[in-house]
Amino acid sequence: MTKLINFLAEYQREIESQPIELDLALFSRLVGLPFEAVLTQPSAPLVEACMKLIEFVDNENYLILPADRQMLEQIAFSNRYQSVQICDVVQGPHRFLAATFVLSKTTKVIAFRGPNGTLLSWKADLHFSFSSINKLKIQAHQYLLQALQHDNQNIYCVGFSQGASIAALACMDISDTHRHRIQTIIFDSPGLPDDHYQSPIPIIELVPPLSLFALVGEHPFHQITISSSSTGIWQHDLYSWEADSHGEFAKNIGITNPTTIQHQFIQLLPSNITDENIDRTLNVAISIFSQLNFHSTSELIKHWNQFNALIQTEITAENIVVKTAILRLQKLIFKNAALNLQSIPLN
Repeated sequence: MTKLINFLAEYQREIESQPIELDLALFSRLVGLPFEAVLTQPSAPLVEACMKLIEFVDNENYLILPADRQMLEQIAFSNRYQSVQICDVVQGPHRFLAATFVLSKTTKVIAFRGPNGTLLSWKADLHFSFSSINKLKIQAHQYLLQALQHDNQNIYCVGFSQGASIAALACMDISDTHRHRIQTIIFDSPGLPDDHYQSPIPIIELVPPLSLFALVGEHPFHQITISSSSTGIWQHDLYSWEADSHGEFAKNIGITNPTTIQHQFIQLLPSNITDENIDRTLNVAISIFSQLNFHSTSELIKHWNQFNALIQTEITAENIVVKTAILRLQKLIFKNAALNLQSIPLN
């Protein structure tokens, strides 16, 4: 098994037109770093941009996660991305940011920004499925459409957390003329606001076994559970996800059914729930998942009484609306866990 934080030590061969899943996850994480602060030209070699970003972080005392810093250093001294260009880094309102990574003359990766790796940013991402998304959808769709019209390259459309939801939105309403050029793989999305979505492009979402994010919002795309070495909410970090010797994430049984669309937590909430109660519900849910010491749904079911006691403790001081929402979430988790335990693991 290998992970995002160290896979470049094992993969020295220069990347080709068909990236592995670890490459796509890395680009999904890179787009969350402040490359816009160091890029003076529309396009630059990725290795060079990572070196400049390391200098910027050091000189400006800019705080990034240690894992992000390690990833930048590995890219800067790795042969794998020697020919990759980072370009078209675009910022917009509502924290929108997207970047393009050109892999070859035939292939590029478009990545949309997600969180900065903190619990506070994860909480903000969970709010995404309760928010108005029209402006972000328009920005993402326009960015992808411009990339399609610029050349004839094939495109991998990717994103992590909120960036995953935005990547999915970008693929809505793509014409038949272009859709055959796009592959979309996203990582642990908080979902979309409750609505009707139809994407002409197949979207694959990878989620860790105990994903709170997979239970919030609408997920009108195929979900597959992968293995993670972390527990509870910390499985959302992307760095703990485990891949096989071919650089593909190890598929496993988890909180989501790998063969059906996930039923959404948002549909179980009272229709008149206030923003304040939504905020409290998400705070409590994050607090509960932060205390989980389980890696998989089988462990969760085995220790269900312990999980139930933790929930009861966390909701004691909450109002009836928040208590009801959390208890409905608990039922949804049990339903999915029991269903997945009857599933056959993917090879």
